[in-house]
Amino acid sequence: AAGLLEGQSIVSVTLASAGAPAGADAGEYAILVSDAVAAEGTQLANYQVTYVPGTLTVGPRTLSVAPLADQGKVYGGVDPELLFTVEGLVDGDAVMGALGREEGEDVGEYGFTLGTLAADDGNDGENYVLELAGEATFQVVARSLVVTPAAGQGKTYGDPEPSIAFTLTDGSLVGEDAFAGGLGREAGDAVGSYAYTLGDLAVSDGNGGANYALSLGGAETFSITARTVTIGGGFTVATRPYDGTTAATVASNDLVVVNAVEGDDVSVAPVAVFADALVGSGKTVTLTDATSLAGGDAANYVLDMTGSPT
Repeated sequence: AAGLLEGQSIVSVTLASAGAPAGADAGEYAILVSDAVAAEGTQLANYQVTYVPGTLTVGPRTLSVAPLADQGKVYGGVDPELLFTVEGLVDGDAVMGALGREEGEDVGEYGFTLGTLAADDGNDGENYVLELAGEATFQVVARSLVVTPAAGQGKTYGDPEPSIAFTLTDGSLVGEDAFAGGLGREAGDAVGSYAYTLGDLAVSDGNGGANYALSLGGAETFSITARTVTIGGGFTVATRPYDGTTAATVASNDLVVVNAVEGDDVSVAPVAVFADALVGSGKTVTLTDATSLAGGDAANYVLDMTGSPT
């Protein structure tokens, strides 16, 4: 108290305020002062007592909102309800609204936001200050697609590489997303079976294809089959004495492989016979089915004897 003579004092006053109860809403309240009680030897009748009101400030309570870990969705899916825990609510109050997250639909991590969360406290939420807690993030993960090459695909040895057909056998594309590029196969040009690869197949999704995880389905393989060739050119056989057989010995081999791939190492290994075993000159000589192909690339061909030289 101000204005009292030395040695005199006031020992108590009565204070009252609308904000005094523990459950008062956040805000400022007037503190009303009355009923001063003087110390022994102090006569308040000798003073003009003026009561100066004060201010009681009830500050908002911090409410900690902690999003649960491991929340997210698959690219293209609908956002789930976001779950969280709260600390700091006064009994009887509640939280309404929904937690939110940063905008974005591409694969990646997104921070949580308070969204539309507010406290239902009978004071339009003014009794609380909401704060996000923790380090959890919302995860958008890649959408899985399984592509399966069509059955029965391949080519004839030496022919150009065809486009590889496939179907989407598991998963689905989102919106306007579309496949780009194409499937590939193991390297190799020789006759045989080759496993398929994803090649440069991707999805045009506006995110460099990162919104999808592609994998191959099925057990199909790409087949390179032998190239059919025929025989051209000519040959001669050696003269020999009669031996009762039709066997002929090739003296000069000018036979060529027709329809072979340029540069390949493949040639004709002829086996010839006379038309009959009798003695004679100018006899017809033909190549038998024992005639084969020779050379390092011979395995990539199948020989058709139709129309072979005689």
